[in-house]
Amino acid sequence: MAIQLLPELYEPILAHISNEDTQILCACSLVSTAFRHPAQKRLFSFLRVPTGTRSRSYAQVAGLFAEKPHMAGYVTNLRVILPSDKEVWRQEQPLAESIFRQLVNVRKASIRNYEDEVDNQGYELHAQVLSLLLRILESHGTLQHLTLWCLNLTKTLFRRILSAAPSLTFVEVATYLPESSRPAVPFRPNKPIIDLCISQSGSVYTQLCIDSELEPCIRQLRTLEHHGVDNQEDLSPCFLSAATLERLELKISSYSFEQRFVLPPSLPSLCELILSIDSCDPPPGIITVLSQNGVPSLTRLQLTFQDLAAVVPTDQVYSFTLPALQLLDEALDVHSRVRQAEWHIRLTYYDHRQCPEHDTAKHVACLEEKLQQHLPKAFAKGLIVASGEGEFY
Repeated sequence: MAIQLLPELYEPILAHISNEDTQILCACSLVSTAFRHPAQKRLFSFLRVPTGTRSRSYAQVAGLFAEKPHMAGYVTNLRVILPSDKEVWRQEQPLAESIFRQLVNVRKASIRNYEDEVDNQGYELHAQVLSLLLRILESHGTLQHLTLWCLNLTKTLFRRILSAAPSLTFVEVATYLPESSRPAVPFRPNKPIIDLCISQSGSVYTQLCIDSELEPCIRQLRTLEHHGVDNQEDLSPCFLSAATLERLELKISSYSFEQRFVLPPSLPSLCELILSIDSCDPPPGIITVLSQNGVPSLTRLQLTFQDLAAVVPTDQVYSFTLPALQLLDEALDVHSRVRQAEWHIRLTYYDHRQCPEHDTAKHVACLEEKLQQHLPKAFAKGLIVASGEGEFY
């Protein structure tokens, strides 16, 4: 006798299958009518357009939606590769616009330029397509996370993007593109950003720091990631959102700044603090804010640093400043909420006689031994964790 499961159980069962396992998901969609709907939802939840690896052309997608219109409603994650040819886009635009208008449930969108060399005309084409896509996605009102890759934006378009979704990621994005025409009414962002990630996008950070009209956008941040902090001004958004920040991840660009950067004296909601630094030594700014009870809600601290792998793991030199570690040990010992303080080492191997996987474990064990020596109170409480990864140069 066939066993009939409750309808709400099929999606949790399929959740154990990776989105990459499309063959298995296809098989599930054919095995029974009960699995068809949840399996198809997974298969078509992620749409990549137009052409490219594992992507579909606009014509293919339009044909699919014409045959099965309900499939458009399954798409929650959209990746768009921006066109590089104006004439090709002129031909594709009607189909593309029709497709975007049917994607009424998109929650995540990633928009990317794959061309290595783009002139201003190319960036203007990107801006035109991006503006069209934003206008349509904003009309649906479902977008929660927007990621932009390798783009150059006008300042007006950048301001508009700040209100497009509560979660924004900028990767290699600039804001140097000249305005094609003077906007009749300058656009002012009207929604707060909740999660912000900026990587290799210095001019984006500069705009956020120097334009006072943009301050309301970043006063309610809960998550802030900035990869490439090299001066105190780069931390302005951190100070503006100090009252609401729950997760802060910073990649410090230089050892000299690492030793003198200052965090807000009070980050009352901060639960997770992650720093990528040049050395294994905890920066003074971290010790100060911990010692002065500036992060009362902190539960996890992670320091990530890079080093060249010594041939013999026990020969690895860890340049700890003992007075600083003593202060950190005291601060961790008396903190009531911290559950973990992790040192994560990224090792680079030059000697091919070594095995990164095997030797990294030995390096981590040596690092853990050093931390136990220098942070005895925190180690006794079970707070200290050492971890690592390795790769050949």
